[in-house]
Order: sequence, then C-alpha cells, then structure tokens
Amino acid sequence: MNCLNYRDISLLNTTYKVLSNIILNRLKPYAKEIVGEYQAGFTAGKSATDQIHVIKQITEKSHEFDKDVYLLFVDFKQAYDLIARSTSWNVMVELVILAKLVRMVKACMKNSRCKVKFNSVLSKEFTVTTGVRQGDALSPILFNIALESVVKEVLQNEPQGLNIGQGKQVFLAAYADDIVVITDTKDSLKRTTDILIDVVKKIGLIINENKTKFMIVSRREHPQNALTVKDLSFERVRNFKPIVLYACGAWAKFDENKLMIFERKVQRKIFGPKRNDEGSYEIRSNRELNALYDEPNIVSTLKSQRIRWAGHVWRAEVQLISIITKWKPEKSRPRGRPRQRWEDRVKEDLRMLGVRSGEEQAAHREAWKEIAEAAMGLNGLD
Repeated sequence: MNCLNYRDISLLNTTYKVLSNIILNRLKPYAKEIVGEYQAGFTAGKSATDQIHVIKQITEKSHEFDKDVYLLFVDFKQAYDLIARSTSWNVMVELVILAKLVRMVKACMKNSRCKVKFNSVLSKEFTVTTGVRQGDALSPILFNIALESVVKEVLQNEPQGLNIGQGKQVFLAAYADDIVVITDTKDSLKRTTDILIDVVKKIGLIINENKTKFMIVSRREHPQNALTVKDLSFERVRNFKPIVLYACGAWAKFDENKLMIFERKVQRKIFGPKRNDEGSYEIRSNRELNALYDEPNIVSTLKSQRIRWAGHVWRAEVQLISIITKWKPEKSRPRGRPRQRWEDRVKEDLRMLGVRSGEEQAAHREAWKEIAEAAMGLNGLD
C-alpha cells in the first residue's frame, strides 16, 4: 500500500465541531482584513469562478492586444498536512488578533493525536505536530493566514507582475492552496518562482514538480517546452479543459458550439433513431430532438449563467474581477478582426432579450435575476 495514493480526512467529535465553528466565526472578521485580494478560497463573496474569470480575462485581453503572458499553476505537496502550525499562530500574533482567540486556536491543535482506520483495521495512536486537519472548520482559514505570510514576504522582493491599470498589479491568484503566478515576461516568472520556492519552505510547504504546470499565452509560437527554476522543471501545457458547465459564466462563444454538439450526441443516444415510412431507421434532426427534450438546452443554460455572472462582475466595482474586465493593455490591437470577447457575448445575449444598459440594471439584483431566468428561453445558438 502506498500512502501517497490516499488523502486523509479527520473524523472529529461533535463537541469539537461546535467549538471550532464558534472560533471560526470570531476569526472571520480578522481574516477578511488580513488576507489579500488574491485569495478567493473560503472567502465571503468569492469563489473559484472569480479566479477563473480573472485568468480568462487576462488571456483574452493578452491575445486581443498581442501581449505575452506567462502563467505558473502551482500545486503544493500535501499542503494542509505539511504546513507549519506555528506560522498561523505567529501571523495572528503579529497582526494583533485577540490574544484569547490565538490561545484557543493553539489549544485546538496542541497535543493532537490520531489513529488511522483502513479496511476496518485501526492503527495505534500517534501524535501529530504539523499540518492542519482535513475536515476541521478552522483549517481553511488557518491555511489562508499562513499563506498570507508567504505572499507578504514575496511582495517585499518586489515581484514584477502584470500591470492592469488604476495603479494595480496582479502577480498572484489563489483558491485556497491552488495558486497561479502571473507575469508578462519569462525572466520575471522565473524570479518570482525562485523567491516563492524559498519562502514556502519556511512554512513547511513544498512545490509539487509533477503537478505544477507552466503556460505561455501568446500569438507567437514559443519553442520552450518547460520552465526550469533551481533544480525543478515544470512541464508546459497549452490549455486546461473545463469540467462540464463549471464556471461557464466566464466562457466565450467558441465553447458553446462544442457543448451543443456534445449535448445533441447524448440526446441521439438517449432517444435513439426514428423509423420512417419505409421501415428503415434514420437519425433524428435537431428540431425533433428539441421537441422531444422540451427543456432549456445546454447553451441556453450557459447564456443564463453568463448573464447572472455578468451582473456579479458589474456590481463588484472595486474588486479585481471588475477591474480586470475593464482593463485595456497599453498596446495597440494588431490588424485583423479580433476574437469575440466575453463582454461582447454578454451584451449580445442581453440585446436578444431587449435589455439595454446592462451595467446599470445589474445594480438591481431581483430585476437582474429575472433577466437571467428569461435567458433560459433563448434558443441555444444564434
């Protein structure tokens, strides 16, 4: 048995769960002030979709304005299991979090002991001195606080990220322990990653060489197949595949065609062929499939989700998702017809619904919700 193929989850008693949630609710206001805008994991009002939107907007605009962008998708080895507990405690003390709260957090982690159950066999008891427990309500917020200390130390070395106007620079996006380093040159990416490797070691984290991936967004072909930093080599990837409709609110039109073709293939399998007057079987037409299914198709659902997400983006005026959407790189567009942008698709969908001044109407949540629901009636692709 290889333990690396398993991920543990802690089974905790009910009394402790009640206590940890009370402590969590008291920590949340502090964490909101401590943790930077780069973090969307376990943060009120944010989700993984925020970061997907940010990355897609960066790649969309870099292509539109012919600007190269370099991305490193970082994965840590067993991040929750290896992080140094003392880091979270020290950061909380430095940031003047109520001393009583810090003591209570320490008490929750101190002298923790575990037994492992595998195939109905229980191991001997052993003491755990590092990491935070998977399944503990406190673990995500403690991890975010510890990671904040890493980000602050990296910032002290003045990393060169991506300038997005309004005096803002993006060099990092994160969802819990999944982070993306963002720069506009290969050298600055190597330098930032070099610093990151050293700093994360201080809190017990190790970058997973096999799962960390490197990407270049560019109109030009780059021969480089890997990014080498120190003694680590990170494989280059060309794209990441979405999972069904996850974060579809951030998608553009070229994704819709593939989805519609896929859905029709599935429907043809489910409903099967039809028998004609001559007694032979033939494939059902798209119109016949629509009549049989009689529900909003996958693209109508996508349009509705995209409009719903656009309202969230437009309402978040001072947040990164809104700033990055309005960002225009300080470069001229190359000649030729540009790709259709996410915002173009949103406005086109709204036009089909007879909605004008979408950004103004998005401020009214209930009315916008009705608009998003009405989009379910749009008949798929134009």
